[in-house]
Amino acid sequence: MNRLMQIVLLSLMLLLQGPAYAWRNAPDATYRHQGGWQSARNEGISQDQAAAIISKRTGGRILKVSRRNDGSRAYYLVKVLLPSGQVKIYTVDAGSGEIR
Repeated sequence: MNRLMQIVLLSLMLLLQGPAYAWRNAPDATYRHQGGWQSARNEGISQDQAAAIISKRTGGRILKVSRRNDGSRAYYLVKVLLPSGQVKIYTVDAGSGEIR
């Protein structure tokens, strides 16, 4: 049993090392900041931050977050399941974090 545990742990370490190496060496470097991934270019808020803004405001469960661009401004569409059972889509400005 001890040998099996060692093999499993070693396999997990090797498996997780690849994605970590890829993130660290990506051309558009990202880093962990205040609970979410954010671009090193500091282009406003991350998807995680947009989701947190809507979750805090509504108390709902986030279903999906997608980044869009209308030509002049970037924004996130955040789909949330409200406590009432209703599904609603909010728009969050990617630069300022304001809900539109």
